Amino acid sequence: MALKRTLGALVLLLAACVTERGPTLPLAIERIAIEPKELRLDQGKQTTLRFEISRPARVVVEMRTETGEVVERSDLGEKPAGAVEATWDGRDLSGAPVPSGVYLYRITASDGTSTVASAPVVPGGREVLAQRFTFDRETNTMRFVLPQASRVRLRVGMKGYPLLRTLYDWTPMLAGPHEIRWDGSDEMGLVEVTKQAQLDVNLSAFALPGNALLVTGNGPLDRRPAGAPAEMPGESYRHALHTSEICREPRFRVELVGARRGKSGLPVVSGVAPLRVTLDPSNAVHLVDTRFEIMVFIDTVLFESEDGSNPFNHQLDTSALAPGPHLLTVNVLGYDDHFGTHTIRFERGADQ
Repeated sequence: MALKRTLGALVLLLAACVTERGPTLPLAIERIAIEPKELRLDQGKQTTLRFEISRPARVVVEMRTETGEVVERSDLGEKPAGAVEATWDGRDLSGAPVPSGVYLYRITASDGTSTVASAPVVPGGREVLAQRFTFDRETNTMRFVLPQASRVRLRVGMKGYPLLRTLYDWTPMLAGPHEIRWDGSDEMGLVEVTKQAQLDVNLSAFALPGNALLVTGNGPLDRRPAGAPAEMPGESYRHALHTSEICREPRFRVELVGARRGKSGLPVVSGVAPLRVTLDPSNAVHLVDTRFEIMVFIDTVLFESEDGSNPFNHQLDTSALAPGPHLLTVNVLGYDDHFGTHTIRFERGADQ
């Protein structure tokens, strides 16, 4: 009986301490949610960030670029334990609207003895597989579902090449269903891609972090900040680790050097014609340093494939082509999985 009385007294004493001082919970930030996940600046909208803190603390909310630059900081002051709410209207520290793109929120709470910061429950950078992909050739409509907010690259071409167009070059998209309507043509509007029997559609994606917010309505959405991405796990999909300067489809110029113009306005060639491919300065250094390949197609049929140089000069033998108009398509294939495409029309003249 004495032992039971002693234990009972100890329980009452502990209960009294808990009642007087409250439970000694560690400081934590929990139940984070942001709505809407797309902030449309052209509609004057704002987004609301809601979360809970386990103990009274001073709370600071920051909005950052994907590379970690702070664009907005809100000191919410001392907050009691429980629900906290913060809003953002898409303006930076100077009061100007931020460019369209991806932004990451970060919450910091401090109670004087400890400081904690929010971390995305779902990390970014991992490859994402789109679900339920369909393509309706009658309406040139693609539909798919993203299980997580991602950057998406969507290419169209023919099986075994050529690549004819990149519709989206790592453009950010929210999780959920997507519907994309396409005019069915190639990059230059010269080839009716959807009429090709060997049409090939390739969709790749890598995840955005779980604390990502999409801002639209102030410039192109596929803008990607320069510099290395912040806080990406080491096993990230390789394109997630690329900087904006190199992670894009190559741009270049295609010329039939010295070709005369026919009555149709097209360059006219016969026999052996000098072909020159010149890389755009914005991607030339990287492509030359990492090596690339040039693929030349006549009427979507592979004609030549060689290691690339800049400028790339080639003697194009057109003697086997029938007189009349033709399509010349050049693909520049970087060894780090970046492909560019360019198509021009030309005319095979009659032999003299």
